[in-house]
Amino acid sequence: MRVLTAFTQGKGVSPNLDRLVATDAWVAVIDGVTPKSDEMAGAIAATARLVDDMVVAIENADPGLDPFDLVDTLTDITATHQGRHRPSAAGAVFSLAARRVVVVTDTWVAVDGSAQFYGHRYEEHVTGIRRALTDRELAAGRSVDDLRRDDPGRVAIGDLLVRESGLMNVDGQGDYFYAAWNGLPIPRHLLTSVEVPLDARELILATDGYPVLAPTWEETELALQRELADDPLRIGPYGGPKALAPGADSFDDRSFVLVEL
Repeated sequence: MRVLTAFTQGKGVSPNLDRLVATDAWVAVIDGVTPKSDEMAGAIAATARLVDDMVVAIENADPGLDPFDLVDTLTDITATHQGRHRPSAAGAVFSLAARRVVVVTDTWVAVDGSAQFYGHRYEEHVTGIRRALTDRELAAGRSVDDLRRDDPGRVAIGDLLVRESGLMNVDGQGDYFYAAWNGLPIPRHLLTSVEVPLDARELILATDGYPVLAPTWEETELALQRELADDPLRIGPYGGPKALAPGADSFDDRSFVLVEL
């Protein structure tokens, strides 16, 4: 494999909790879940320690290891970090030997320019609630800048976002259960396996800090900046559970890695 592009950047108002890995055998993106804590500094530091350890594990993984087994190894590592702040992460790993991407959640995968986002329904549902509440505030005459500073929709869904962690890795058939690295075993049916054909030439993995994934990083960044300019409240087609905060570069940390296979 040859790395053509590797980029990661924080949203600008707190440390970057995204990580990426690209070795001769493995490609991965890791998205440390933004903490919902009264002690943000400690929670952010705990998440940073987790994703750093996950990177080391991927870099040192046996090239012939089954990618599902690597996901399990990363679960074991996450379990050792489940102290006071209980950090978690999303992402995906690609094995060149297996020609397979295993997606945990909230990750873009593109094979030869054909892109697919693998998210989870609960966040889509919560985003819809925030969109409705924000529309109400706009109709009442509040300005976009005011709502970026004081996002009442985000406040309203705050408890729902905290409770979201209870849906991680539930071994059942509920529509809103989803996979995450949180120290608990990940039920296999919650993972997504993407086969990469032998004749595929390029692979992209990217975190959910990008609302649109284009064939190149430059086009992907341009699409992001256009979306932020057009919809800073993030209540449009590519909306999310929070607005673009004042002074932030984007709404979330973001990572993009493109490799030639």
